[in-house]
Amino acid sequence: MSRGIGVLVFSGVSPMLSAAQVPGPAGVESMRKTDPLHRVIAGIRATQRNRSAARELDSSTRTALFAPEVALSPREREVLELYATGYTAAQVGEALGISRNTVVDHIKGIRRKYVTAGRPAFTKVDLFRRAVEDGLVPDGSV
Repeated sequence: MSRGIGVLVFSGVSPMLSAAQVPGPAGVESMRKTDPLHRVIAGIRATQRNRSAARELDSSTRTALFAPEVALSPREREVLELYATGYTAAQVGEALGISRNTVVDHIKGIRRKYVTAGRPAFTKVDLFRRAVEDGLVPDGSV
């Protein structure tokens, strides 16, 4: 048992861990494999200092670390990836071989799922942020 040391969980999924789930450590931090390198390094340093990475990182990273996952269908993921990176609904439809109206319906469903998860995405920029948080598109800020 390790008493008084921080634990950094580095995973391909978004683990929702608390110190109570891991016996002994002073704190548990969670990072995604898709997080930009500078955020991973900040998480490692914070864990080394036995401090909360959430205090060290900006609010968008805190959201990504502790945000509830949203269960998107494979098609919704495809739509979000394209739409969030700048495609119009018509361009997404053309790329995926579906109508623009179907794309709009998917976007509405995606937004509903994010609202239900407590992570609203009312604008296209919000959808981009959620897609970055969920590892669907690269951040671009590195």
